[in-house]
Amino acid sequence: MNVRITSVLVALLLPVTLFSQNNAGYDIGYHPSVEAGVVLNNVSAVASAMTSQGYCFGNGLYLGGVTGLVFGAVSPDGGRAQMIPVMAEVKYSFLDRKASPFVSLRTGAMFDLSSDGFAGGAGFVLRPTIGVDIRRFSVSVGVNLQSLSFGTTGVSGSGSTTSWAGKGMVFFPGFTSGTSGNSGIYAGLAYYF
Repeated sequence: MNVRITSVLVALLLPVTLFSQNNAGYDIGYHPSVEAGVVLNNVSAVASAMTSQGYCFGNGLYLGGVTGLVFGAVSPDGGRAQMIPVMAEVKYSFLDRKASPFVSLRTGAMFDLSSDGFAGGAGFVLRPTIGVDIRRFSVSVGVNLQSLSFGTTGVSGSGSTTSWAGKGMVFFPGFTSGTSGNSGIYAGLAYYF
């Protein structure tokens, strides 16, 4: 009998506790966060560790800047991803509750840091996501669209050149056949301070 009463109380009080006011997106002021994420596509998974630093306006709107490190396993042709993103972020949380759905858009540049010149430069990044804020945590899913610029490197002493064109496309392919396209599915978990 005691277990039933406890179960009924938990069932009644859980929604009240979970959906009461207290969304960090509705607190006015500076809000930093850290995030771990992954971009999945038809060839590989690329992990990221990022931080977002920005301002909440108290009505669910957040504007900030994002940077961090993107790193991944070796691609089929031997390239390794080590990149730094620099992006702007706009996020809107719909409800002033402990659990609230949100939409977010990040856009900016991705800079290659790998010693093998894997991507060979910089590229444009666009990442729209949807998700849920749960207290100080955030879970999101979206699409990562990325283009990379490529250069040509010379091989000293041999007089020949090696083109790096296409290496970035192999690592960040889309879901079409072949190695063209730079899209993937993004999933992330963030913590707001």
